[in-house]
Amino acid sequence: RRPKGQPGQPGQPAAAPAGLRAVLHELETEGMEARELSLSAAREIPPDASLLVIAGPFQPYSKGELQVIDGYLRGGGRLLVTLGPRRTGLEDLLKEWGVEVLEGKVQAQMQTSLERIATAEVTARVFDRQHAATQIFQNVPRFEVQLVLPRPLAGGGTGKGLDTTALLSARSG
Repeated sequence: RRPKGQPGQPGQPAAAPAGLRAVLHELETEGMEARELSLSAAREIPPDASLLVIAGPFQPYSKGELQVIDGYLRGGGRLLVTLGPRRTGLEDLLKEWGVEVLEGKVQAQMQTSLERIATAEVTARVFDRQHAATQIFQNVPRFEVQLVLPRPLAGGGTGKGLDTTALLSARSG
């Protein structure tokens, strides 16, 4: 049996947006099990969780919830996070781990027959094909993740002794 994934917000497996449902489907196809986790009720992330997924949080995290996430990471856990437009407190935690959430927003450009317009939806079609967290998408015929109001990140550095890796990109090269 493969490792188990963990959604980061209560209720996500049952009421997940289409994009997250697609990711959950791919994880299940690879033999992984996704389970709901309420960080507000948890004292720790279960030790069998090989990945904590926090998808588009919109409510601020409490100090206790951030400590639970930090403890999981200090114990060697892995985190996949997609940030929405609001600050949640994860920004400071991520910075400690070598990922800086930059000010501003990422927008895509769409060309119509009359004009070029900016849109809040950005499509990520490029992923790190070597990283263990994204290798499961190798055989997906058309990889595409829609991000709504994504925030820019600066990473690739080292924080708390660990390396950070960009897994998704909206850039084509």
